[in-house]
Amino acid sequence: MNQDETPDLFSIKGMVRANDYNTSIEAAQSVEPKRSILQQLILQAFELFGPMTDDELERLSFFKMKGYAETTVSKRRTELFQKGLLKLSNQERRSVNGRKMKVWELA
Repeated sequence: MNQDETPDLFSIKGMVRANDYNTSIEAAQSVEPKRSILQQLILQAFELFGPMTDDELERLSFFKMKGYAETTVSKRRTELFQKGLLKLSNQERRSVNGRKMKVWELA
């Protein structure tokens, strides 16, 4: 994308900010067509495995085999929470690094 082009930020709302670098905008635009597919896969993961942390969700080998980056998976989980399809449970678990993490579940 050259500097004269104005990107369609509406389709990638929530993925980038208007003042982000063109490379960030281009990356978001490349992910956008796959976003709803990934969201469906995440919902299916919660149906199959039950409540889990972002760390547990990101570490599912299924997402790695499909080539999704961990940060992409957690961002799509956030969108599902914002849509009301996932909610916080009343649990916390420790990550592999020992950090306390929130546990998410289907709404």
